[in-house]
Amino acid sequence: MSSNRSWISRPNQRGVNGLSQDFLNGINEFISFAERNCKETDGRIRCPCCTCCNSTLKSLDEVRFDIVSNGFLPNYTYWDSHGEGDEDLYFSESDEAHHQLSRMTAHPQLSRMTDVN
Repeated sequence: MSSNRSWISRPNQRGVNGLSQDFLNGINEFISFAERNCKETDGRIRCPCCTCCNSTLKSLDEVRFDIVSNGFLPNYTYWDSHGEGDEDLYFSESDEAHHQLSRMTAHPQLSRMTDVN
Protein backbone atom coordinates (compact mmCIF):
# COMPACT_ATOMS: atom_id res chain seq x y z
CA MET A 1 0.00 0.00 0.00
CA SER A 2 1.52 3.26 -1.06
CA SER A 3 -0.10 5.60 1.47
CA ASN A 4 -2.04 5.75 4.71
CA ARG A 5 -5.61 4.82 3.88
CA SER A 6 -7.06 5.08 7.37
CA TRP A 7 -9.36 7.82 6.00
CA ILE A 8 -11.53 5.04 4.54
CA SER A 9 -12.75 4.05 7.99
CA ARG A 10 -13.26 7.64 9.22
CA PRO A 11 -15.62 9.42 6.81
CA ASN A 12 -17.88 11.19 9.31
CA GLN A 13 -15.55 13.35 11.33
CA ARG A 14 -16.41 17.07 11.21
CA GLY A 15 -16.10 18.65 7.81
CA VAL A 16 -17.98 19.58 4.67
CA ASN A 17 -21.39 17.86 4.57
CA GLY A 18 -20.37 15.86 7.65
CA LEU A 19 -17.35 14.36 5.86
CA SER A 20 -13.85 14.81 7.26
CA GLN A 21 -11.25 16.70 5.26
CA ASP A 22 -9.09 13.56 5.40
CA PHE A 23 -11.91 11.58 3.81
CA LEU A 24 -12.42 14.17 1.06
CA ASN A 25 -8.64 14.27 0.40
CA GLY A 26 -8.61 10.47 0.35
CA ILE A 27 -11.37 10.39 -2.26
CA ASN A 28 -9.27 12.72 -4.43
CA GLU A 29 -6.22 10.49 -3.90
CA PHE A 30 -8.24 7.41 -4.86
CA ILE A 31 -9.68 9.05 -8.01
CA SER A 32 -6.21 10.20 -9.11
CA PHE A 33 -4.77 6.74 -8.43
CA ALA A 34 -7.55 4.99 -10.35
CA GLU A 35 -7.28 7.42 -13.25
CA ARG A 36 -3.53 6.71 -13.54
CA ASN A 37 -3.63 2.96 -13.01
CA CYS A 38 -6.99 1.56 -14.02
CA LYS A 39 -7.23 -0.27 -17.32
CA GLU A 40 -11.02 -0.24 -17.74
CA THR A 41 -12.49 0.85 -21.06
CA ASP A 42 -13.69 4.29 -22.13
CA GLY A 43 -12.66 6.19 -19.00
CA ARG A 44 -14.90 4.30 -16.59
CA ILE A 45 -13.73 2.54 -13.43
CA ARG A 46 -15.28 0.17 -10.92
CA CYS A 47 -17.16 2.07 -8.24
CA PRO A 48 -15.94 1.19 -4.70
CA CYS A 49 -18.88 2.78 -2.92
CA CYS A 50 -20.81 0.74 -0.35
CA THR A 51 -23.70 0.30 -2.81
CA CYS A 52 -21.82 -0.69 -5.99
CA CYS A 53 -19.09 -2.76 -4.25
CA ASN A 54 -16.73 -2.61 -7.28
CA SER A 55 -19.30 -4.32 -9.48
CA THR A 56 -20.40 -1.32 -11.57
CA LEU A 57 -18.38 0.68 -14.10
CA LYS A 58 -18.90 4.45 -13.82
CA SER A 59 -17.26 7.70 -14.83
CA LEU A 60 -14.80 9.28 -12.39
CA ASP A 61 -17.35 11.97 -11.50
CA GLU A 62 -20.04 9.38 -10.86
CA VAL A 63 -17.65 7.38 -8.66
CA ARG A 64 -16.72 10.50 -6.68
CA PHE A 65 -20.43 11.32 -6.17
CA ASP A 66 -21.24 7.74 -5.12
CA ILE A 67 -18.39 7.59 -2.59
CA VAL A 68 -19.49 10.90 -1.04
CA SER A 69 -23.12 9.77 -0.98
CA ASN A 70 -22.75 6.08 -0.06
CA GLY A 71 -19.32 5.79 1.59
CA PHE A 72 -16.22 3.87 0.55
CA LEU A 73 -16.04 0.10 1.00
CA PRO A 74 -14.66 -0.10 4.55
CA ASN A 75 -12.12 -2.89 3.97
CA TYR A 76 -11.06 -1.91 0.46
CA THR A 77 -7.60 -0.63 1.34
CA TYR A 78 -5.72 -2.65 -1.29
CA TRP A 79 -7.03 -1.22 -4.55
CA ASP A 80 -6.53 -4.29 -6.74
CA SER A 81 -9.67 -3.57 -8.79
CA HIS A 82 -8.11 -0.23 -9.68
CA GLY A 83 -4.67 -1.29 -10.83
CA GLU A 84 -2.81 -1.73 -7.57
CA GLY A 85 -0.55 -4.76 -7.62
CA ASP A 86 2.15 -6.22 -5.45
CA GLU A 87 4.84 -6.05 -8.14
CA ASP A 88 6.56 -3.11 -6.43
CA LEU A 89 6.77 -5.03 -3.15
CA TYR A 90 8.05 -8.14 -4.91
CA PHE A 91 10.74 -6.29 -6.84
CA SER A 92 11.88 -4.20 -3.89
CA GLU A 93 12.27 -7.33 -1.74
CA SER A 94 14.11 -9.28 -4.43
CA ASP A 95 16.32 -6.26 -5.24
CA GLU A 96 17.29 -6.02 -1.56
CA ALA A 97 18.10 -9.76 -1.46
CA HIS A 98 20.19 -9.37 -4.61
CA HIS A 99 22.09 -6.43 -3.09
CA GLN A 100 22.77 -8.39 0.10
CA LEU A 101 24.05 -11.37 -1.88
CA SER A 102 26.24 -9.06 -3.99
CA ARG A 103 27.76 -7.55 -0.84
CA MET A 104 28.45 -11.02 0.56
CA THR A 105 30.13 -12.30 -2.59
CA ALA A 106 32.17 -9.10 -2.94
CA HIS A 107 33.90 -9.82 0.39
CA PRO A 108 36.60 -12.51 -0.06
CA GLN A 109 35.91 -14.41 3.18
CA LEU A 110 32.14 -14.31 2.75
CA SER A 111 32.29 -15.32 -0.90
CA ARG A 112 33.57 -18.75 0.19
CA MET A 113 30.39 -19.17 2.25
CA THR A 114 28.19 -18.61 -0.78
CA ASP A 115 30.24 -20.77 -3.15
CA VAL A 116 28.16 -23.83 -3.99
CA ASN A 117 30.94 -25.75 -5.79
